Amino acid sequence: MSAFGVCPNCGQDDIIRIPPSTAAGQGASGVPVNALRLILFARLICLTCGLVREWVDDRDKLDQLRAKYGRQQ
Repeated sequence: MSAFGVCPNCGQDDIIRIPPSTAAGQGASGVPVNALRLILFARLICLTCGLVREWVDDRDKLDQLRAKYGRQQ
């Protein structure tokens, strides 16, 4: 079994993790917190069906997002 569990789409465990990186250039995705700072997403990709999941995996960065955008009501 993959360290990341099974894909919720196809049930397979052929999953890789792509860490957040500014080296990805235009392929990087994230959320801006100011004009010079982008909080990048980590990705899990299922190599069987192609499902991509993204998330912020750093508590400090989640706190920065909360400070910038707050909780939506």
